[in-house]
Amino acid sequence: MTDYARPKANQAADDLADFVDPVAEFDQAVRTAMERSPSLSRQAAVVAVAKQNLRLHQAYLLATNPGRRQRRLLLEKISDLEDAGK
Repeated sequence: MTDYARPKANQAADDLADFVDPVAEFDQAVRTAMERSPSLSRQAAVVAVAKQNLRLHQAYLLATNPGRRQRRLLLEKISDLEDAGK
């Protein structure tokens, strides 16, 4: 039996499985950022949290886009970004 390498997208999904509830965790991180800087808009806080915690943002995107096509596209993009960063 041949041991095939797992697609990169599946590896990216496994890496993001560490988050119990990525939507709640991301929302809490955004709220915390807004509390630290009261002048920060929600949109600016989302951008700041996404830049500070890329893995959480990726898990959030996967959790809020449940369709197979959206999930596949997100995982491919995440995999491409990881390859570019190496």
